[in-house]
Amino acid sequence: MQNITTHLSKSQIKPELCHVYVHTDTTTNQKHAVATDSYRLVCLTFTADKHPILMDYLIDGYYTALQWKTLCKAYNAKNQDVKTFMDTILAVTAQQENSCKDFMYPEYQQIIARTPLTTATGIQGKYNADYLADFISLIPTNKFNAIETDKITTTDIMLTYKDDTITLLLMKINN
Repeated sequence: MQNITTHLSKSQIKPELCHVYVHTDTTTNQKHAVATDSYRLVCLTFTADKHPILMDYLIDGYYTALQWKTLCKAYNAKNQDVKTFMDTILAVTAQQENSCKDFMYPEYQQIIARTPLTTATGIQGKYNADYLADFISLIPTNKFNAIETDKITTTDIMLTYKDDTITLLLMKINN
């Protein structure tokens, strides 16, 4: 479970973009955690075989940055036990805001699906340096702390990374 809160908006103009959105896709039997600030997007995918605890107990809805960080800390604890994680989930979900029920989260699945197929491998173009660092920090590494750069592609409008567990998008700067 990764901390994806760096991809949340700092502005309250669209409050839903200040939250991690979790939902279950019943057609694929996967759970997704999504964070976006409209310039970049990260989508974590959880499956029953790799993340049974999250599939069973992580409740669909909106989580503030602090709530998500708390869940990540409990889930990734060195001596993780289910009871501690469950207690954390119960505490966090008890704090979930009722105001979130009116949120309209961006159609991120359509955004990911519309990513053009004409791509170049590697990083090409101009990007915000902080956003690029966040993008790279979320790419899974192997036991030697290396990333597979061949999974990074560039389209005419964005940088993308996709594997079985994470999808990352970062918009280019136009100047």
